Amino acid sequence: MLSLATCASTRVSNELGANQAGRACRSAYVSLGASTISGCIGALVMVGVRGVWGSLFSHDQGIIKGVEKMMLLMALIEVVNFPLAVCGGIVRGTARPWLGMYANLGGFYFLALPMAVLLAFKAALGLGGMLIGFLIGLAACLILLVVFVARVDWEVEAGKAQKLASCDVLEDVRECVNHRTTETVGADA
Repeated sequence: MLSLATCASTRVSNELGANQAGRACRSAYVSLGASTISGCIGALVMVGVRGVWGSLFSHDQGIIKGVEKMMLLMALIEVVNFPLAVCGGIVRGTARPWLGMYANLGGFYFLALPMAVLLAFKAALGLGGMLIGFLIGLAACLILLVVFVARVDWEVEAGKAQKLASCDVLEDVRECVNHRTTETVGADA
């Protein structure tokens, strides 16, 4: 999941830097699609092993049954978590890491944490309530970032990347010229 997010970030930023807006857009959507499929596969595996997973760690039937129930919620969390991580990578690739940070801050600390506490303790749902609260926060983050990715004007982003890259190149050239001038002046003296 995180490796795919890193690959998406690198690919999108490289394509934008190369002024290839269409390829950056395609890379973003292919990564998002691959993460959704991966999340679904992960969820299917979790659902498939939910009866076995608890018995690997305990022989208590209450724990085994509890793990069986919670694995269904964890499977839903995986379906949302995979695309969320990749959306964060895409956002980083467009040179907006702050957007991912604010989405995660709002989704996890301002929405998921209070919802998890309310559902787990006030509504007396226990661990299931905590996971549902976490799922709500993940879904809110995902919705926010998917809306951002869907609304990105890739041509404008490629132009911004060109401006950022050219500023860095100009600064590097200036530093190189200044360094050579200093060396030449120092050698003449």
